[in-house]
Amino acid sequence: MQSSLPASRADLLAWFDQNQRDLPWRHTRDPYAIWVSEVMLQQTRVETVRRYWDRWLETFPTVASLAAASTEAVLSQWQGLGYYRRARNLHAGAVFIVEQLGGLIPTTAAAWQTVPGVGPYTAGAIASIAFAEPVPAVDGNVLRVLSRWLALELPIDGKPGRAVIDTLAAELAAGPRPGAWTQALMELGATLCTPTSPACLLCPVAAACAAAAMGDPSRFPLKAKAKAPREEHRFALALLQADTRAEWWVQRQEQGLLGGLWEFPLLASLEEVEDAAEPLTHHGDLLHIFTHIRLSVTLLSGAEGSTSDLVPSGYQTGRWVLPEERETLPQSRLMRKLRERLLLPTG
Repeated sequence: MQSSLPASRADLLAWFDQNQRDLPWRHTRDPYAIWVSEVMLQQTRVETVRRYWDRWLETFPTVASLAAASTEAVLSQWQGLGYYRRARNLHAGAVFIVEQLGGLIPTTAAAWQTVPGVGPYTAGAIASIAFAEPVPAVDGNVLRVLSRWLALELPIDGKPGRAVIDTLAAELAAGPRPGAWTQALMELGATLCTPTSPACLLCPVAAACAAAAMGDPSRFPLKAKAKAPREEHRFALALLQADTRAEWWVQRQEQGLLGGLWEFPLLASLEEVEDAAEPLTHHGDLLHIFTHIRLSVTLLSGAEGSTSDLVPSGYQTGRWVLPEERETLPQSRLMRKLRERLLLPTG
């Protein structure tokens, strides 16, 4: 079956030419703009990225402008996209290009992988799309498509299975129009060869697909059993000033989960809020799910009290935030959910 796959390359490119979605980042060959789109598209829906990509490039139109920005400005522009480490990596990469490469953007996948935060997939995507280098770019969509083409009976998140996929991806990338090929594979996975309902009757390369021939493409890709997310509980304490409508926010340490973002203090126990506010009002519990954590949060609020001990472990600073400042500080979706539970205004 594998020997027939390169012959299907032309069929998939022809299908892509006729059926590709009209996405704004497909109208540019600016490697910086493509880099931004690829990072945003990791773990985020295309329709969401459409809005953020344009706004980001208006604010940071060049690598130099991104490198010159503060971390807080970068995180503020990113808020709502989640997985904030991506924004930090973009920023660190831009600083590296300006300071270490003299502002010269890499032109090969190998050179891109020297940039902090840029891995093999992103490097391959930028190099193939912006510079027509015949290198593979293997993301989740591509893993799914190729594992189905081969009916691969190995977990794709294990080294043997991934090695098979990477070898095939490199073989298929070595042909005409590498940038279009990279996008065609991703497009097929995003629109037809979907995780649960693959549209094999519409697939331009179904004849070369071993999983389709078996009649059970949804069984692939195989994955090793995932670890269950760990359960955690925190108390969120919202301190409010009645006269100024200010709220007490704390900023997380730069490294770690939600690094650098602002929020109400999240505390491991009620002992940490002694003398902070009296009395406390209970607003119920809410659940927030991260990739590896199921976080249960008990929300409490109170009037202003002693704030001397309200920068707990895991935070670097705290401050009273006035209404006009709220949207200028980068904050997580969890923080927004907490404020919505309290019916607090966004501006």
